[in-house]
Amino acid sequence: QKAPIVVSSFTLNSYAKNALGVKQGWMLVGINEESVRGDTNFNRVGATLEYYISQFPVWPLELEFRETLESDERTIVTFEERPIGIEFFRRTPIQVEYITPGSPADLNGVKTNWYITRIGDADVLDNHDFHKLKAMLYEAVKPLNENKESMRNHRHHLEWRSN
Repeated sequence: QKAPIVVSSFTLNSYAKNALGVKQGWMLVGINEESVRGDTNFNRVGATLEYYISQFPVWPLELEFRETLESDERTIVTFEERPIGIEFFRRTPIQVEYITPGSPADLNGVKTNWYITRIGDADVLDNHDFHKLKAMLYEAVKPLNENKESMRNHRHHLEWRSN
C-alpha cells in the first residue's frame, strides 16, 4: 500500500460513491481542507482519513424486499444498527426465515418469507451465488453501529439456517 491514495474500488453501500459522487481513479488530495498532495506515507494519510471519517454518523444500509420474486411491489427498509434481526435460509434467492422480536427488522415491518432483492446499491435478484450473496450481506451490515445489548443475545450480526 502506498500513497497517494487512488480509488480503485468501493465497498458495498459506499457513502463516498453514492452520496459524494467519488469515482474510480480519483486521487485523494485533501482531507478536511488539509492537503495530502505529495504525501507518500500511506500510514499517515490513511490514519488521517480514518480519524476524519470516524467522526461522521454511520451511513445507513437499505435492503429491498419483495413478498414474492414476481412481485413489482418493493419494500425498502433502512438499517443503522446491527444485528438487524433477520435469519435467512441457506439458499438463493435470499429469503427471510425468522425475524427476532423487537429487532430493527421487526420494528421496520420485515416479514418472514420475504426475499432480498437489493443490498445497498447492488441488485441481487438474479444473483444465484449463495456464498457471494452471503459475503455481500456481511460486508453491508458490518459497518453499521453495533447494538451492544442485542449483540450479547446473538452470536453474529446475521444468522443463516439450513433448509
